[in-house]
Order: sequence, then structure tokens, then C-alpha cells
Amino acid sequence: DANLLLVETSSIWARYFYTQRYGVGQAKQNEVYPSRDPLSGGNFAYKRYSITSGTHQLIPKIDEYFVRESVNANFGQPYVMVPLLTVEDVLFNHAEALYYTNNIDGAIQLLNKYVGRRINNYNAVTHNVTLAKIQTVFPVVAGDAGSKRLPSVIQAILFYKRADFVHEGMRWFDILRYKLPVVHNIVVGPSNITFITLSPTDPRRVLQLPQATTQAGLEPNLR
Repeated sequence: DANLLLVETSSIWARYFYTQRYGVGQAKQNEVYPSRDPLSGGNFAYKRYSITSGTHQLIPKIDEYFVRESVNANFGQPYVMVPLLTVEDVLFNHAEALYYTNNIDGAIQLLNKYVGRRINNYNAVTHNVTLAKIQTVFPVVAGDAGSKRLPSVIQAILFYKRADFVHEGMRWFDILRYKLPVVHNIVVGPSNITFITLSPTDPRRVLQLPQATTQAGLEPNLR
């Protein structure tokens, strides 16, 4: 069972997580979910759906429960169930902890437990993730200025974690922890796309202070 702590909350999250502003484009979706998992060689079991003529894709993981104001009313309040703590989250954190305590085999064993539930027709022999496979797919390379050189096993953990928590915003915490660069594409026109890279030291990665605090004398964040 995956869910350890669920919370009901009033939200329109389910209506917008796949839209043009918040959704995942096809190129990014293929990056997060390659047609074949590069580590196990199997096919991901995630179901993907295309919307708006295939320009956006989503994993159907967030659903809305609409509560009508009364039996005959056509208005009401939208709710979603938010998984605040899941077994997958514990597994990934445990795998990182094992790696940093030099138990690399233990970390990889946890990744194989995860893969066993995420690959169609999983076979422990043919789909087994090994250190050799991880080092081939995720070599340790020099990062951008200010970013960290991530060990291969940590890259593998973050690869699966990114896929599992898509649409949930969990990736941002890993971006901050490991000082990963972020690339945004800005669609200017049908054939005109520009890219903005936020380095680990880019001040735009920091949220601006509320206006009330700056009016009280605090210096605003540089952005």
C-alpha cells in the first residue's frame, strides 16, 4: 500500500496541473518517461494521456471530488485528496541515506523494489538494475557553475523520483538540495521558442518577500 498519510483539502489543482501553464510538454514528458527505462530496459507502467492536440501530456494521478452546495445546486466546492506521505517517498529517502552511509548495494536493492512495481511484465533477471548499468546511464560529469557533481547512484534515485512525483512539485526540493540548474522554455510563437537557464546561484530562484515586509523596512530579495 502506497499511501501513508492522505489529506482532503479544497483545491482546483486537478483542473490545472495539466494545462499549458503547468503541464508537461511532449519533449519533457519523453525525457521524464523514456519509451524504455534506460536502467531496467523495461517499459514504464505509467499511463500517459495527450491533450490539446498532443502538445501537452499528463499522468492521470490527481482527481477532483466536487461537493454541491445542495442536492439541486449547480455550484459548490472542489476537493482533492493530497498524499502528504507515501511509501515511495520513504523508499527514495531511505535509498539516499543508504548510499551516503556507504551501503550502495542496499540503495540499489531498494531501487529494484521500486522498479518491480513500475515496469510492465517485470522480470527480476532481465530487468535487474545494477551498479554497472547505473554508471553507464548516469556517468558523473562536471555540472554548471555552482552545481554539484552528483554520484551515479544519486542520479538514478532522482531519475525515478522525478518520474514518480511528476505534477506534484516534489522535484523542486531536489533542485534546491543538489543545486541543479533549471531550464525553462518560453514559447514566443509556433516556431519560435527561447530558453532561460536558471543556474544554482540565479537570484530568480528565490521567492520575493511580501510587499508588507518590504514596507516595514526589510530589504527585498534580489531578483
